[in-house]
Amino acid sequence: MDKYLRNWLSVYKKQTGPIVPVMHKEFAEKMRELHKDAKVAAIHNGLRRSAISHYLAAHPETGIGQLARLAGTSEATIKAHYLEALTPEAGREWFKLGRQAVAE
Repeated sequence: MDKYLRNWLSVYKKQTGPIVPVMHKEFAEKMRELHKDAKVAAIHNGLRRSAISHYLAAHPETGIGQLARLAGTSEATIKAHYLEALTPEAGREWFKLGRQAVAE
């Protein structure tokens, strides 16, 4: 795991048990409720797309090939779905969730 994922997960760190205390179906239902209450349209795989797009913006040196391997997908899929016109600053800001920002 890279330092950004470890930072995000640090908020939920426990000694034992799952990080997300619900199964996928329950999580999906809660996300639908959240989108409905917020009056925001859900985007299929929105969190995944955001993470991949912002990671590439923050770390352009990673390259599409390596990012595809990290994300478990193909270069064609990265190019078709995850490339966004994001600045490196926007990419870094997206990953600042956690107990503290990760030192560069």
